[in-house]
Amino acid sequence: NDLYDDDGNRRKDEEGHDTYLGNQISIVKFAGDTYYRNGQTTSTANTDEGDDTYVDDGNTYNVTQVVKKFSPTATDANVTALKNAVNGLDAAGATAADFGMNLARLLVATELGEDRSESTKTVVLFTDGEPNHGNGFDSTVASDAINHAKTLKGTYGATVFSIGVFDSISGDLEKYMNYVSSNYPTATNMSQPGNPISTDPDKLVYYQNASGADLSEIFKTVAQSSGGSGNTEVDEGSTVTVDVVASSFSLPENVTADD
Repeated sequence: NDLYDDDGNRRKDEEGHDTYLGNQISIVKFAGDTYYRNGQTTSTANTDEGDDTYVDDGNTYNVTQVVKKFSPTATDANVTALKNAVNGLDAAGATAADFGMNLARLLVATELGEDRSESTKTVVLFTDGEPNHGNGFDSTVASDAINHAKTLKGTYGATVFSIGVFDSISGDLEKYMNYVSSNYPTATNMSQPGNPISTDPDKLVYYQNASGADLSEIFKTVAQSSGGSGNTEVDEGSTVTVDVVASSFSLPENVTADD
């Protein structure tokens, strides 16, 4: 929606010139329990972008790394490059969500040296596997991912969505997906979740399981809930502010969306 409005029309400013919202997207993959750094595998995280693998016991696995650094989505070419980066990925390796969320934290924290303190920040954890460096549910990996998410939510004011693709989900895995998300803004680890944003399950929208649901609609919800606001000048000394209201926002009694 950076370049085009909901009707598919190119965004224009008041003078009819092409304009855009100013969004930027970065992509991180998380798989093996290894980070990529300068062509070598290492336990030290960095943000070199690419698509690299490592070999262990004759098997080839993905490393956890930044696939694309923050890219403005104000050109069709950049949007295509982001899509191509995703389409070029092959699943191979574990589900090192702790390393993935740490890279997300580093990207948001440094923004590659740019000051992004005024930007609206959204992180989406998209996964079809239990958090681990091998197999099964690893509570340490889950807790570390939750802790990085807490920093993103608390220190940097990011909204964190978790989207799963699971045939069924319950127990620790369901708790983990909720604790990572902004449903639990102060969750520190698996044993210290803090309080949810609401006791009403219908308002806990920051975790979604896509099994049996329309994945595109889930991502539309994410996009709508990530909207910022902008000022449009009306006359000298007067402005109108338009806010994109998150779907999780509850309107007061007797107030409608039109109000």
